[in-house]
Order: sequence, then structure tokens, then C-alpha cells
Amino acid sequence: MPTRVFIFKKLKAFNQFVNSKDSAGLQLLFDSMTDNELTKLIHLKYRELIQSFITKTLNQQYSHENKDDVYGDFLLKVGYFLKSYEPRLKQASFTTFLVKIVTNFTKNYLRSERKRWKNERTMQIGNSDFDFELFDLEDKDAQTWTLVENIDLLKFWRRELSTLERKFCLQKRFNFKDHLMSTQKLHKLQHTIQTKFHNFYQTY
Repeated sequence: MPTRVFIFKKLKAFNQFVNSKDSAGLQLLFDSMTDNELTKLIHLKYRELIQSFITKTLNQQYSHENKDDVYGDFLLKVGYFLKSYEPRLKQASFTTFLVKIVTNFTKNYLRSERKRWKNERTMQIGNSDFDFELFDLEDKDAQTWTLVENIDLLKFWRRELSTLERKFCLQKRFNFKDHLMSTQKLHKLQHTIQTKFHNFYQTY
């Protein structure tokens, strides 16, 4: 069986065990995998979490007010996900995967999102009824306000990602247990991000 197909099947099993809160099933799944396979599974799952969060954030599913809650929920899911692997973390090589997956995957996603946004804006500006400067950003039912928001959100994410990249690259060994497994630190990180989001949207 090709490695990619094998890992996707393991990811499906992982999601089923997590959803059903079957810790015994999770342990059996981990025990059946090599460190290399487990590393690939973590990469794949992390990409899935990031893609889901960014897609929801950049689309029109959430209003200004609850975007910080969405990100907080994302952080908690990531923390729970990594905690599931805690017994095996020190046995596999996870030193740089966080930076690699978060920055590379997210930047690529944002790059394509910005390209799509530019195409939409060009198409819309070609319409004589379209006034780009007069969007009502407070109208949550408007179909157009997210175009303005998205381009600034891309800039915001780039700043956040570069900060993350510097932080993790400076650490020779990234200790997941001490940094993310601590509920107190996780909530502090969540609060910090929520504050940043709040301040960011106050500029409108």
C-alpha cells in the first residue's frame, strides 16, 4: 500500500477514535505505527486543522465578533491533538515540523487566497455599480465586506507567522509538553491571540 494512502487511512481512524473519545483505540493506533509514520500522520492532521481554521476565518461563516473565539477553539483543538501524542513526542523528530507546516502551508494558502481576492476585486470593479470605497463594513449581511477584511487579514497572518517562525527557530529544542500541554499556558496564549484580534478589528 502506498505510504500516502496508508497515512490517510490512519488519519481517518485517528479522527474516529478522537470523536468517540476512545483512548484505548488511540493507543493501539499509535503502537501500530513507526516513528516515521507517526510523524507523517501528525503533519497531515496539523495541516487539516490549520486548513479548516483558515478556511472558516477567511470565508463568510463568522462575523467580526467571534473570530477570536474561532481561533481560541482552534488552539484548544491543536493542544488536545498534540496531547494525544505526548507519550511518543520525545521518540520522534518534531524539532522543526511546527514551523515548517504552519508557515509553509499557511503562506501557500494565503498566497492563493490573495490571488483569488485580486481576481474578484478586478471583476467587481469592472461593474459600474460597484464602489469599492463605500462598503458598509458593519453590515454583516453584505456579500462584499469580506473582500476588504480578507486582504488585511492576510497581512495580519503574515505578521503572526513571521513572529512564530522567529520564536520557534530560535529554540533548538521545542518542548511540547512544557509549552502547549500546560492548560494555563494554552489559555494565556489563547487570550493573547484574542486580544490581538480584538485590537486588529478595532482599526475599522
